[in-house]
Amino acid sequence: MSSIKIKESMKYSLTLFVLIICVHISDGQAFKKKQKWFQGQGKVQLLDGKVLDGLIYYSFQRSVVQVVKNEKSQGFTGDKVAYFEYFDEGFEKKRKFYSIPYDLDNNGFREDVFFEVIKELSNVALLKTQYYNNFDLVTGNFERLSEVLYFVDDKGTIKPYVEVIHKLNGESRNVIDDKALAFVTKKNYNKVQTFINNEKLNERKEEDLVTILDYFDQIR
Repeated sequence: MSSIKIKESMKYSLTLFVLIICVHISDGQAFKKKQKWFQGQGKVQLLDGKVLDGLIYYSFQRSVVQVVKNEKSQGFTGDKVAYFEYFDEGFEKKRKFYSIPYDLDNNGFREDVFFEVIKELSNVALLKTQYYNNFDLVTGNFERLSEVLYFVDDKGTIKPYVEVIHKLNGESRNVIDDKALAFVTKKNYNKVQTFINNEKLNERKEEDLVTILDYFDQIR
């Protein structure tokens, strides 16, 4: 969105070690995905104005984007990048990420975070971050991929909305801020809610939120 303001020893017992290994083996596919760099042809727009095109590699776990061209590789963290985009052949779509200063851990410290653009209008966007949870020594659970969906308005205000946690036994969708949708739809909130109810949409699902924003774009 053009109006978005971009920038601002431990020792284990043998039993525990075996348990962790078993969890990793049983969830080997997710573990491989965890280590994967997403890739595709695209470009990186740096804050100094330079645009680099080539084969893009991105790891949300490491918060690093790399550009490879003519056998030369350059890596960047969010403090050097305005945005990057690439074509994801697996999903058969273009993916775009903005680097935006944000207090991700709610500890008063802002860092440059890569947000993926899910839906982009002239005055509001739906963004997403992803991360992996670690093995929980207390519960014995290994929570895999987690995602957080955000709304951002044309003033750069970011509102976390829904967290989706993918577990071995399913997934959970938790609303973080139940006023976020009202914040971005403003005077059209009641119409949007009526549309959600009539269409039986789930406002905790990413694809339904895209449909909701499409409707909002028509009536605003």
